[in-house]
Amino acid sequence: MVSKIPSELQNPEFQIPRLGFSVVYNSQTKRLNYFGGMDPIKKEFHNDLWELDQDGWKKIPINGNLPAERAFMGMVFDRRTNNLLLHGGLGSLGNIFGDTWTFDGVNWEIIDSSLSAYPRLGFSLTNNLKNETVVLFGGATPQGRYNIALNDTWIWDGIDWVQQFPATSPPPRSSGNMVFSPIENCVILIGGESERGGYDDAWLWNGTSWLERSSLSLKHVALESRAIIFDTNKNSLLLVGKKAVDQDIDAWILDGEKWRDKLLNINSHSNHGFTYNQLIYHPDWQTSILFSTLQERKIGENNTVLEGVNIWSEVVIID
Repeated sequence: MVSKIPSELQNPEFQIPRLGFSVVYNSQTKRLNYFGGMDPIKKEFHNDLWELDQDGWKKIPINGNLPAERAFMGMVFDRRTNNLLLHGGLGSLGNIFGDTWTFDGVNWEIIDSSLSAYPRLGFSLTNNLKNETVVLFGGATPQGRYNIALNDTWIWDGIDWVQQFPATSPPPRSSGNMVFSPIENCVILIGGESERGGYDDAWLWNGTSWLERSSLSLKHVALESRAIIFDTNKNSLLLVGKKAVDQDIDAWILDGEKWRDKLLNINSHSNHGFTYNQLIYHPDWQTSILFSTLQERKIGENNTVLEGVNIWSEVVIID
């Protein structure tokens, strides 16, 4: 397999394994941006911002204010303002953030919003290409000693958050997979988790209301740590995750209104044990890239050590 990803991706500073990071494609710079996350071994949180181009990973120097260290936040590229948009997340003290930041390529700026999308983590965030807004759904927010799942919908219009009040909404959840589908011309939300267990349902957001689409559900797709994108090359939704049975990475393609299991070639040293996944389609390289944290248990002479490593790999579907 000939990868379209730059061959020299290693950067010693970037080798810290992380959970809860965010990766987005920046259509202004035509590069990938990677922010934050937490080291699952040392429990250290980060707030560094990186970019990936043909020369590899580079850490972006930041002057002035910047978001606090965090993980499980949401970040997208706001196509209306050509800025990165960051919201919420889990802090190093167990606190949950409700702040919103934008990055213009040079500086981070906190948004002094009169309307906040509330402190939350693990929410779904994506661009609605139909009207160039950003859609936020659900997540978990603190209530007493526990976090409760949410099912509210918010729109970022480039200036502020505006809460939506649809007649029908998906049940409360966090960790749902949400993406814009040009085929449906709307945002699709699939799966998620709550205090009551996991979901495999599918919902469509048309800009004003949610509509359940049972034909797109993941009822027969047994994957954990799922990630989803619209792959322009394949003109389809691509879903990647680890199998519940053997923990190997697996891929599914939406063929019309039916999910089909596909043979998958992962260009990395292992396809087993991925803990946290994000999937990005790079339009300039015309390929899908899987970003993961791989946790492995190394057994020494006297003890057992849990190690982690960052993995990034081109996703190749074998038809």
